[in-house]
Amino acid sequence: MKLVDQNAVLVLENLRSSGYVSGQRLRSYDLPHTLLAIRYMAEFHALPLALRLLRPKLFREEVLPFFQKFDWHAAAPEWKTVMKAETLEDIRRVTNNDFKLVARVKELSDKFFEFLAADADKPDGPFTSIIHCDFWINNLMFLYGTPIGLKIIDFQTAQYDSVVHDIISFLLSSVDTAILETHFEHMLEAYYEAFVCSLRRVGADLEDHTFKKFREEVKRVAYIQVPHAIFMTRFILADSAVSEAEEFRQLSDVLKNPGSERIGRKLGQILYLAQKFDILY
Repeated sequence: MKLVDQNAVLVLENLRSSGYVSGQRLRSYDLPHTLLAIRYMAEFHALPLALRLLRPKLFREEVLPFFQKFDWHAAAPEWKTVMKAETLEDIRRVTNNDFKLVARVKELSDKFFEFLAADADKPDGPFTSIIHCDFWINNLMFLYGTPIGLKIIDFQTAQYDSVVHDIISFLLSSVDTAILETHFEHMLEAYYEAFVCSLRRVGADLEDHTFKKFREEVKRVAYIQVPHAIFMTRFILADSAVSEAEEFRQLSDVLKNPGSERIGRKLGQILYLAQKFDILY
């Protein structure tokens, strides 16, 4: 693999001066924000996949080597243990110690960290592409009116895997629960339509990218992202006063603080929706 050109120049833009506004993590997205984010996410996923389909040698040699899978928790295994233990305590509280749900969250937590540490060599499925892996409120900036535009930021965890990882973690972590409960299928359909539209626009073959296969991919992968959304909840809903005073909160601070009523309510909602959408098992 060749090194990146050491003489390259990075041109940066201040998105705020162009009218883009960061999301507020304590305010979940409504339907217009969600549908716009879903459309941009689908385009982001579809174009690398189109490159893989149309110019496979270029993709394999000059793109994929820079997006190998990696475990960003591997450097701190002690925090992984604490995170799982504290999460299970939260789940016991919000489910009145429902043995079945607690056991399932424990199992899924183990599977999620196995997923992070899994072999980097992923098969080329019809819905395998470059994914963001951290697609949530803090990493999206909208342009208004309605909203009318979006910028996705912070790509340092991007890697090659199923697009469903981004979809489910975003929906469960960042979208208003009532909106998601009502419009989940519509959101999946909106994603799929934007995805195949992007592939069609560049002349990619759509034979393997049917909606039926997409829903099968959701069923196959989605449960892995349920614990991800659960883990993120403590960070997303951390006390706003402390967060504003400290731009980068220490992991230890978040894990030591017992879950607030707001956090407990959100965790219960995630479990409820995961069961309703048939993605908990």
